[in-house]
Amino acid sequence: MVVLVAARDPGAPDDDDESESGMTTRTRSAASLVFVAVAVAVAVLTLAIAGILIADGQRSARSEAERVTQAVAQTVADSAQVADLLATGDRDLASAALQPQVEQVIVDARVDFVTIMD
Repeated sequence: MVVLVAARDPGAPDDDDESESGMTTRTRSAASLVFVAVAVAVAVLTLAIAGILIADGQRSARSEAERVTQAVAQTVADSAQVADLLATGDRDLASAALQPQVEQVIVDARVDFVTIMD
């Protein structure tokens, strides 16, 4: 086994002492530099993953809302009562007759509103 020992000059300034220029010099160990680099990499990776997961969640929620909206629209449009009332041409009668049905669809499908047009 070989052990190398370096002797310091007793008159040489320490790394933390002021040098001749008046500035303090401080050296960091390789381990602390590696630790900082790994910590920064982990933080960047964590932020990237969080961003991806948030974007995916928003995309999923939007896709589900579109699916529900389309299903509600098709169901209401395919209703025989809706077709018959709109065929009469009396919009006031159609509105009065369809309003309770539409309110029930809003509650059941958990949508904000339903608009029926001819």
